[in-house]
Amino acid sequence: MLYPRVKGYDEPETLNNLKDKVENLVAIPSRNTAPTIPYVIYNAAEGLEKLGGTWSIIVVDGLSSDQTVSIVNNVKKDIGTDKLYIIPNTISPGKGGAMKLAAIIANYLGARTLVFLDSDLRSITPEWPIQLVNGAVKCGYTTPNYIRDRFDATITNFVARPLTVMSYMVNIKQPIGGEFGLGKSLINYLAEKAPWNSVYWNLLFGTDIFITHTALSLGITPCEANLGSKIHEAKDPGKRLKGMFIEVTGSLFNALIEYGSKWTKITGEIREPEQILEPKPVYIPPPRITVDPEKAYQQYISVNNEANRIILEKKLKLPKELYKKIRGGGELSSRDWANIILNGYKAFLETPVYSYRVLILETLYHLWQGRLYTYYKEASDAPIELVREALNSQIRDVVAKRGEFLQETIKHIVF
Repeated sequence: MLYPRVKGYDEPETLNNLKDKVENLVAIPSRNTAPTIPYVIYNAAEGLEKLGGTWSIIVVDGLSSDQTVSIVNNVKKDIGTDKLYIIPNTISPGKGGAMKLAAIIANYLGARTLVFLDSDLRSITPEWPIQLVNGAVKCGYTTPNYIRDRFDATITNFVARPLTVMSYMVNIKQPIGGEFGLGKSLINYLAEKAPWNSVYWNLLFGTDIFITHTALSLGITPCEANLGSKIHEAKDPGKRLKGMFIEVTGSLFNALIEYGSKWTKITGEIREPEQILEPKPVYIPPPRITVDPEKAYQQYISVNNEANRIILEKKLKLPKELYKKIRGGGELSSRDWANIILNGYKAFLETPVYSYRVLILETLYHLWQGRLYTYYKEASDAPIELVREALNSQIRDVVAKRGEFLQETIKHIVF
């Protein structure tokens, strides 16, 4: 039995009928996304039908308390009860449990590809699953490449992407984008061998970066699917992203340790992923995201609260001038943030106790808000070319620290 019986969801035995009969499987992790999930399902189904071959869609739902479950069951009337299933995520209370369960099911069914789609998408078109499947077949793993607002994806732009480029020397634009395509060997590895339980963050919002770094550690260079704009339920980083920042950064740091024997051996120049360009989605301009610089600044200066100040003083071991700048609430440059994220990683390596690691990540969250405060001032009225250059500069400044990241990792892990 792949999952227990839960009222309102499909019976576990139902999926037995699909064994060895599904080439392409789409999994949609969901929780309380009743307003958007029908749109995602209909577009996924249309794309899979155009692609051809045998396919199914599974919604892996985190025991929603809204109408998500009943709406998906109603949509079955249009899609087909043999094409659309809804099953409960009983592995974890977060997105990662849904993705792990989807990988286990895809592996059990013998699917050729597994595509993940977020359930809050407002800009998905039928072209998305086609590109993601084609990239998975061609490269083994597809990551998305979106057009996004300058204030969207701030965890990506200041943490996940710079550290992923730094470690594996491949310029992946969206390592935690949410929309991915997985080939058969990666599905099998995630289902049977991947270290999901090395940290609990992997089963929460840290799952996307965990899967990306797992793929990279296996020697896969992903294709990038050019999906156009991503419009979804975006959040103001100064108000609602603390938990996500901690889970993503914690999972990422752990992946750098877990797979240290792989990435520390990589040499050479930064590579560009192969691009999947067709079929091309209709362009939808992304809406401007409203941010609150003052809120970010208040989060930043609260790093001087007692618990975070102790971490700042005793664990991060920042250069003296940078420490003085932070204590005074000064603006944080791209190079300052590269120093901070390196020293945060060092502190994480040196501190195996979970509760202290959480404190380190909380402190980094406040400092990240300081970097965002400076970025908001730089990017608010700047031409898009200068915004892109600011984000590329952040990547370059982190990559410039690669030797130190590598040295610290080798020092603290056993190969």
